[in-house]
Amino acid sequence: MPKYLIALTNPSSPDKEDAFNAWYNTYHVPEVCALDGFVGAKRFKADATQFADPDFSYAVIYEVEDAATALASLAQNGASLTPSDAISPENKLLFVEEIFSYDK
Repeated sequence: MPKYLIALTNPSSPDKEDAFNAWYNTYHVPEVCALDGFVGAKRFKADATQFADPDFSYAVIYEVEDAATALASLAQNGASLTPSDAISPENKLLFVEEIFSYDK
């Protein structure tokens, strides 16, 4: 079954949201996906209709071949990724493995 890295993030401030999205799409996702262990990515924004105010407004789901390889690649190459002051330093990362799928 596929494995994924889910990254939950926010822009550093509301006025930097456009710069945040441009940086993420133009630099960050392509650079991370070029690392060993990463296959591809999809980005998401929290919908305005929520049960509660979310802690994070954005999510990126990276498909990975192997969590250990991807994590080692991030640790080794993270400092060389293009930085941005448009992303909040607060984030959450979670490696998950698909255990069930259902299509209607």
